[in-house]
Amino acid sequence: MVSLASRTAILMSLSFSVAPPLIAEPYAAECPADNLRQHGPGPDLADLWDWVRGELSFEDDLPPPQVCRVDSDVIQAMRPGTALDTVALYDRARHRILLSRYWNPADAVDQSVIVHELVHHAQALSGRRLACASAGEAEAYDLQAKWLDAHDLDLDTAFGIDALTRLVLVNCAY
Repeated sequence: MVSLASRTAILMSLSFSVAPPLIAEPYAAECPADNLRQHGPGPDLADLWDWVRGELSFEDDLPPPQVCRVDSDVIQAMRPGTALDTVALYDRARHRILLSRYWNPADAVDQSVIVHELVHHAQALSGRRLACASAGEAEAYDLQAKWLDAHDLDLDTAFGIDALTRLVLVNCAY
């Protein structure tokens, strides 16, 4: 079980996932396909992508991102200075999610992290220009919160993200 402080750090590091990261080798190349279901019970990537597209009224039949399971140190190398327990990052340049091997597919909180990253994928595919890296976070947190609510959880309980923290995370001034 990841501590509340670790989950907070995870979400805070996710708030920078919109900008294209620098990719450390060997993950600059294509990674093996991963639909999430092969890692245990829980929804697969297509199910989560369909849910996100439906919630965003995203009618185009665009593909979900590729998911690459990587060691946490790879994610940390892509985001120096962020939390040690970062679970996932969206690679906007390559339209894929880099996902820690420690991610638990049966956990609704961990599933919400994928939902958050899928929102960034939808934003990238839509071609919308964002004012700053944090500009897309409000929508991502909204859908993540909705997913958590459907599982009787919330951002504050799951990640320690209260209203004030969320405001800071989505503000372009930070």
